[in-house]
Amino acid sequence: MNGRKKTAPEKGKPAKKTDSKSVPSGATVGKRAFKRRIVSKIYLIAAVALAAAAVMWALTGFFVINEINVLGDSRCTEAEVIEASGLEIGDSLILFNKNGVEKRLLEKNVYIESVVIRRRFPDTLEITVTDKVAAAAFEANGAYWLAGENGTLLELSLDYPAGAALILGAKLVGSKPGEHFTCEDEARQILLESVFSALTANGLVGRITEIDISATYSIVLQYGAEFDIVLGSAESIADSCSKIETVIAKAKSEGKTSGCFDMRDGTVRYTTERFKANILS
Repeated sequence: MNGRKKTAPEKGKPAKKTDSKSVPSGATVGKRAFKRRIVSKIYLIAAVALAAAAVMWALTGFFVINEINVLGDSRCTEAEVIEASGLEIGDSLILFNKNGVEKRLLEKNVYIESVVIRRRFPDTLEITVTDKVAAAAFEANGAYWLAGENGTLLELSLDYPAGAALILGAKLVGSKPGEHFTCEDEARQILLESVFSALTANGLVGRITEIDISATYSIVLQYGAEFDIVLGSAESIADSCSKIETVIAKAKSEGKTSGCFDMRDGTVRYTTERFKANILS
């Protein structure tokens, strides 16, 4: 015998037995918790999907385009703008790519300078179009190649547009609407690029009525119908153009009504006689 005593069960009471099924193990509890988490996630995903579907239905089924209004003074007709936009009645007012439509309109018509698109809830789309201004006109065998202030060619026209600067002394090659102007002579190309940039930067587009680069060392700008301004090298054009408005204003305040301002050497010399590029020595 090992000295241990067995305790007999009390009379009238059966011995207790351990039921392995009544006390779940740690693994079983973990499996049940995992299943509950999976079910919860499935319910959550289903709820999100239903909510997204409801939102999509509201966007596509309720806010739709029933009217497209084209605003602005443009060469394009309303029908042309709408067709170029790619939008149609019945499209979603919210889901279309606004930036994509604006880009498409700019690419479709070289005359369009800017496009602004506004959604007018619940069902109206508003497209405002602004055209490029014909800032310059190149002579071309009795017609004129019109160009914007950035040098983009717009169209070949038989009419000379008011407010555009007539370009003299430059012959274009390979001209197509939507492309940048290209002069036959590289030196004149550089000069005109510099002039266009300087006029735009100083707000002179529409004030200069003629640009004569027949003599590349003496570029003649006609300001209105009264004054000539003579510029020198391409390097000095920007600085000279920045002084034009001040020089003209001062001359008018002194009673000068016409004449010529020679800026070729960096100074400003005034004469009452108009400048003629073809008599330069």
